[in-house]
Amino acid sequence: MEKVKIEVHPNGRYVIQNAEATNFELVDANGQPIEHRNRFTLCGCGRSKGKPFCDGSHKEAQ
Repeated sequence: MEKVKIEVHPNGRYVIQNAEATNFELVDANGQPIEHRNRFTLCGCGRSKGKPFCDGSHKEAQ
């Protein structure tokens, strides 16, 4: 099994790779699971309308 990899980008994005259901769980503030793919990007800038996932809104601020 590959290690989960989290890439931190300067624009606030966090790219998560190798996030299989057997080795990675994403939960909301209430502890409820959030469905995700093997590779996904989390919003770090706070502008995304699809939080916690990045929708590219950080590009508008540049």
